[in-house]
Amino acid sequence: MKLLYKIIAFFVSLVAMMFVLPYLCTLMPADVGMTVIFISHFAVFPIYSVFVGALVATDLKKLFWMPIFEAAIFPALFSLAMLTWIPELYVYSVVYLIAAYIVVGIVYVVRMIRKWEQRVSND
Repeated sequence: MKLLYKIIAFFVSLVAMMFVLPYLCTLMPADVGMTVIFISHFAVFPIYSVFVGALVATDLKKLFWMPIFEAAIFPALFSLAMLTWIPELYVYSVVYLIAAYIVVGIVYVVRMIRKWEQRVSND
């Protein structure tokens, strides 16, 4: 996939995950909306951060900014969807940022191990 397509897919998915989903929760009954918010905070958004980390690992030099941008824009988009400022979301943002870069580190360690195994098997 070309770099531009990766960036466009990132922005579209970011807006959908961080703005549209919380906005749709405001249109639901309170208990259903709150359940969806909890599921999104503790399952969907962390999984999204893992996928962003895997995407960044494909080309770290050009895409290193993606998790940082995600962590910076998440509280703003979520608060905009909820129509109230929620500063506590920065804690979640930092956790998602750390999760994304942990995945980047894991991918790089796996790549180094594979290269080492190929070098050893060629000798």
